Amino acid sequence: MIHESYYSFADNLLSSKSSGTNNDSPLEATLEISGKCNLRCVHCYIGDHRWKPNDLELSTKEWKSIIDTLFDMGTLWITFSGGEPLLREDFPELWEYAAHKGFLLRLYSNAVFYNEKIHKLFQEYPPYRVEVSFYGSNLEIFEQVTKMKGQYQKFLNGLQLLKTLQIPLLLKIPGIQQTKNDIPLMLQQAKEWNIPYLLETLIQPSIGSGTSAGLSPCSTRLTEEEAIELELCDPIAKQDYINNANLGKEKSDDVLYKCGAGKNEIYITSTGNLQACTMTNHRKEAPNLNKNKIRESFQESWKKLQSIQNIKRDKNSPCYSCDLNEICRSCPGLSQLENQDEQSATYWACRHTHMKAHILKIPHKCDIHHPVNKYKKIKNSSSTKTRDDRL
Repeated sequence: MIHESYYSFADNLLSSKSSGTNNDSPLEATLEISGKCNLRCVHCYIGDHRWKPNDLELSTKEWKSIIDTLFDMGTLWITFSGGEPLLREDFPELWEYAAHKGFLLRLYSNAVFYNEKIHKLFQEYPPYRVEVSFYGSNLEIFEQVTKMKGQYQKFLNGLQLLKTLQIPLLLKIPGIQQTKNDIPLMLQQAKEWNIPYLLETLIQPSIGSGTSAGLSPCSTRLTEEEAIELELCDPIAKQDYINNANLGKEKSDDVLYKCGAGKNEIYITSTGNLQACTMTNHRKEAPNLNKNKIRESFQESWKKLQSIQNIKRDKNSPCYSCDLNEICRSCPGLSQLENQDEQSATYWACRHTHMKAHILKIPHKCDIHHPVNKYKKIKNSSSTKTRDDRL
């Protein structure tokens, strides 16, 4: 077991990342080493290609070259993501390679393919955190969400094996229509397992193609009322929301991308596209990696990607005058996916934020043209309406 101070150090370092907008290197990189997945979750944003072979995915050599480049640029954290990253046969080789470079490593996984081989790897090269998707407290709910049989027990086995590592774990729970009645049991299980959890109720549109493309995942969303009821059951989360709302009122800049995207974070797809995050594939500032010159093209793309931090919020956007935008779950990437306009208001997230602010008695003001200015009169609205319908 690694000393607790190692994990505290990693968390503290990650939470205090530089806020500068002209960083020469990304402090954190997410590597989508595989777009494929063994599950077919109803709320997934990836699209149909998650269960189809893709000959364009980067090779072991190409991923190692990217890891080398990140090392030379001074990147500190690497997250291995997917799809399901454990599906790659060379996952142990890539993980060990990155570990030898000294990166702080994190894994996003559904734990179904977490086995003794990976367990031995992690015993030798432990992650500072593993975040595991948790889709149901029982077989029936798990299969309703994942649309796959024979995986639930494998998930349980993988999770129990992970627990024996005694490293920080996080259960990520989707708050969707399929799980809403099961969530109390899921939270109780998480407490019994002594594993922290994150309840995610904002389901994003798909970035992919096929039958699960477009707004298809959004059909699984809870209503805003249902989401808020679940979220405010946690007194710590409730107080954090109030504190963050008050903190947000002190910020006055009009930058569109307020997160770390293009500032100190980068997302690299399984085919070598450099993006600010999973949802910004519409931005074309950064050209795709040249597989013959990965190091040179990576550095060039990173510099160009940083330019998104210069984009300003349109003064005609309903979000421009909203003093809750610092705590709103919407973002330019989500707005683009949902409305094909990164300057627009994302209705579900917007209404969700304003309703929660009202319930928590957080004072705020909004422009008269704000899409949910009269949200009290909007009841049981569909989360898949178009922006024009809502306005």
